[in-house]
Amino acid sequence: MARRLASLAFAALFAGTPGLAHAGGNDLVLSRLAEVTGTGDSARAAGDPVAFRSLTSELGVVLAPRLSTPADTLGFGGFLFSADMAFTGISGDDAFWRVREDAAASGVLPTVGIMARKGIGFPLPLEIQVGAVHLLDSRLWAAQAGV
Repeated sequence: MARRLASLAFAALFAGTPGLAHAGGNDLVLSRLAEVTGTGDSARAAGDPVAFRSLTSELGVVLAPRLSTPADTLGFGGFLFSADMAFTGISGDDAFWRVREDAAASGVLPTVGIMARKGIGFPLPLEIQVGAVHLLDSRLWAAQAGV
């Protein structure tokens, strides 16, 4: 009984504690790509498709999987677990990068990635891989999978 009360008290302590919202310097605020015209009920927002295309193109390069393993096969019984850190240069001075929470940040985006590969021998000899890449100082993750 005492253990149950202690668990409830612990849960109540953390459930009742308000957390502060925090955005990292590399979090994206996509509304910054839109221009608002008019006021009140007549206000309209128009996005910039060229800037959005440029942003997603560069962000795709930043979050792309890194080929940091040899081209040799693992074999049907092999496993490979890897972690890597990468720094990708971006054109941070371009106007479309104003969507970053910290618009004055550097022109380099750091990422951390984890990957797992497994060789399979039946019915066909192939390998599967799954992983994720995280853009540091943000809440942005990219899942990855491959055969």
